[in-house]
Amino acid sequence: IGEDIVATELILPEGHRIRPIDQGAMIASGITEVEVAVPPKVIIVPTGSELIQPGHAAAPGKIIEFNSRILSGYVRTWGGEATAHPPVKDDPEQLKEAISKASNSYDIVITNAGASAGTKDFSAATLSSIGEVVVRGVAIKPGKPIILATVGSVAVLGLPGYPVSALLTLQLFGRELIYDFLGIPAPELE
Repeated sequence: IGEDIVATELILPEGHRIRPIDQGAMIASGITEVEVAVPPKVIIVPTGSELIQPGHAAAPGKIIEFNSRILSGYVRTWGGEATAHPPVKDDPEQLKEAISKASNSYDIVITNAGASAGTKDFSAATLSSIGEVVVRGVAIKPGKPIILATVGSVAVLGLPGYPVSALLTLQLFGRELIYDFLGIPAPELE
């Protein structure tokens, strides 16, 4: 009696990521069901008429869209379920439709590019028309033009398109959002 687990002993703390050894400890103590945090469903919506999918030949004025793959990988690393949306052209109505549709099916929507104040940057105006822009721009470089918004109860991050800016702002804001959604503190960055 009490050789493996003592009756009043804590097996796992709340918010602990269950490892294979933890499963063994739970089963050994007779615990076969636990409540778990459901990973947030995150969609990355790249924007830009110049974007083409990987595998297509790049022509003058066209860019292979790769940011969504990088951002999706980090979202998965932090515990979210990531989906990459096909690129949305620089058209306010197409962007509005994509974000509106995504906010009905996902917990977090991330747009990539279109966050600045250029003639083809429609993210802020589009988000204002269907939700609430909470923050437009922060005092960091790179990454200044980030947009933090909501559409209904869904968090929306409007990331800059430059890859380093996109990754930096995702790490600063998206990472925290994902861990908060999971109900656990984000681990310290190295």
